Amino acid sequence: MPLSFDFQINFGRGASVEKILLRLAISFLAVIPAFAFASIKMDLKPYVDFALEWTSYSYHGEPLPKIKLERHQLVQIFAYGDYEYAQAESKGVELPTVYAIYLADEKTIYISDQLPLNDKKIDVTLAHEMVHYLQDINGYTRSLNGHTVCSESEAYDVQMLWQKIKNVDPESIQYVYQRSTLAAIECMGSKGSAFHSAMQN
Repeated sequence: MPLSFDFQINFGRGASVEKILLRLAISFLAVIPAFAFASIKMDLKPYVDFALEWTSYSYHGEPLPKIKLERHQLVQIFAYGDYEYAQAESKGVELPTVYAIYLADEKTIYISDQLPLNDKKIDVTLAHEMVHYLQDINGYTRSLNGHTVCSESEAYDVQMLWQKIKNVDPESIQYVYQRSTLAAIECMGSKGSAFHSAMQN
C-alpha cells in the first residue's frame, strides 16, 4: 500500500519560486520518518521532582514522556513551524537554536542530534522541557489556545534554577534570563510591547 501524506503549505502572497521550493523541501523533510533515530532511555524522575518543587503543578504517576533523538533541522521546524523557519532561511536570519522540544500531542521530547548525549546541556534541556510536560498534563497548555509563548517564561525560570543550583552551564544563565523576560513580554501582547518600550526609556 503506497504511503500518502496529508499536509498543507501556505506559501504566502507573492512568494518567489525560491521560497516556494524552500517551503516544499522543508515540508517534505517534516514528513519523512526518521528511521535512523531511536528512543533514548533516561531516568526522568529527577527532572520531574525538580520541576514540581519549583512550580505549582501536580503529578500523580502519569506516563512520563518518551525521549527521542531527532535531526537538528527537524527540531527547529518543530519549534518554529515550517513557515517561520522557511522565512528565516530565505532572509538569512539566524533563529535562536532550539536543542529540544516537547510535543504535547505525542507526549515526546525531541532532542537535537547536534547535542552530544554526554553534554551537560542535556540536563538543562530536560529540566526545561519537563516543565512543559507538567504544564501539559495539568491542562495549562490547553488553556493557552495555541499561544504557547506564555508557557516559556516559567520553563526558562525553572531551567535557570537548575543551572544555578546544579552549577551547570552557568555562563548561559544571563541569556536564559533574557529569553524568559522576552517570553513574558510577548505573552503580554501589546501591553508587553508598551512595557518594554517604557523600560528602554
